Order: sequence, then C-alpha cells, then structure tokens
Amino acid sequence: MSQIELRLIAAACGDESMVRAYWDGVDLHSLSMSKIFRRPYEECTKEYDEWLQHQGRDADSHKAKLQRKISKTINFLTGYGGGASGLQATLAGDSVYFTIEQCEQFLEAFFDSYPTLRNYLSAYKRFIAENGVAVSILGRVRVFEEVFSDDKGLVNKALRAGCNHLIQATASDMMLICLCVVEHLMRQEELESVLVSTVHDSMVIDFRNRQELPRVHEIVMSVLQNLPEVMQLWFGPDFDLSWMIVPFDGDGEVGKNYYDLRTIPKTGAIDWDALLAEERQAA
Repeated sequence: MSQIELRLIAAACGDESMVRAYWDGVDLHSLSMSKIFRRPYEECTKEYDEWLQHQGRDADSHKAKLQRKISKTINFLTGYGGGASGLQATLAGDSVYFTIEQCEQFLEAFFDSYPTLRNYLSAYKRFIAENGVAVSILGRVRVFEEVFSDDKGLVNKALRAGCNHLIQATASDMMLICLCVVEHLMRQEELESVLVSTVHDSMVIDFRNRQELPRVHEIVMSVLQNLPEVMQLWFGPDFDLSWMIVPFDGDGEVGKNYYDLRTIPKTGAIDWDALLAEERQAA
C-alpha cells in the first residue's frame, strides 16, 4: 500500500492541500519541501535532483536531498503528534544535526502550510486528554490512563502514542482487510499462488506457477486501487465511506527471490519475463 500513513493523515484531518495533492498525483514529500523551504515545487522533485546531479551541481543536489529528508521526516513525525525534540532526535539518527530552535522553525513552517492538520491534531489530543482513550478511524480503541497522571512527561508521551494509534491502527486494519480480500479472490479462482506474510504495509505473495503472475498482480492492484468499493462489498452497503476522501493505491515488485526484486511498472505493458530475468550483481 503506497504511503498509507500519509494518505490516512490527509483523510483524517481533511487538509485541502494534502487531499488535493493525492487526487492530482502530486508527491506529498515534494510538496512539503516546497512549502517548508519556499521553493518551487518543480525544484523539489526527485527528477530535479537527478537533473542537478547530471549537471554536476553536487552541492545543490546535496542541499536538495537534505531538505527533502527534513520534509519527509516531518511529514511522518508530525502526523503522529511528534514535536521539535522528536524531529531533532530522528534526524540525528541519520547523522543530520539541527538545534531545537531550527527544528521548531521547520515545524512552524510546516504547520503554517497545513493549518487544518495543526487544528486537527490539537483537537484530537484534547479528546485523548479528556477521555483517556484514542480511537482509530475504523473504531479500534486504545486506553491511555497516563493522560490523567501528574507527570507531564507521561502525559505528553501518551498523547503522541494516541495520535500514532489513530493512523497505525487504521492502517493495520486496512491491511488486514486487503489480505482477506486478496486471499479470498485467489482461492476463488483456484490459483496456486500463496499469500505468505506481510512486511509493514506490504504483502508478500509467492507464486508457484509463472502463468499466474499477471493475474495475481491484477487482483492485488484492483483491491488496493478500489478500496472504497471493496470495503463496501466486504462489509455491506451501510459501511461508512465518508472518511475515504483520498485515493488509495499500491506499488508492486517481482523477482525470483527477495534480493532480486524489481519494480513493476505502473503504466504500459509489463514484460514479466524481462523483470524475472534481471539479476542484481553481487557486491
């Protein structure tokens, strides 16, 4: 599932620019980089960075990569209720060092760009603080008695975990639904391919019959790209779809083993034999 956490953040808060970005096919990391560092969107894409490298502008490419890393980290961190200290610690884990003051400035620029997200997180934290629970979009409840503690550190940790629960629990439930539907469709068609495991927001399918590969890919992508219809068919016509205001999508990889996985093209004809024939050279 492609960027499921970010899509759910956009769906939960309903920020207009975030929602529109997904419908318009705009990369949210590039958009946030553009807003935080006040650069044209076109100069915040991976394609522009590749152009910089091709032109031998290594210093500009390094700066762009750094700004993108900051923006990407903020996108994920703030959606889970993290603050300046969390941003500083996360970046330091990647050997990128900024002062607390600098991190606060990055966050301020970010929230100024997505005001609805700022307001939503504040309101959701108040809900957790008042009720001692966090509730995912699909109704999964987690109790946070720590919010009633006199220890501010424990309270703040619980509030962050509560915001994290909102997104992660919803993403987990959606993944479970996709697993059930994909497995059901493969068994319905009596395919030999087997859904063996998940890795975070990805499902791992082993195919025993080469001829099944295109059909398995078609099944998976049809489920991921039509989640509102899939969920309504699975749970019934009364299932609430009002929160699904962003499109959902997925990416695929294929290979003879996990080391030689190759990205499956999103558009055009897929040459499965060519993808399977490619083997990465050992380092």
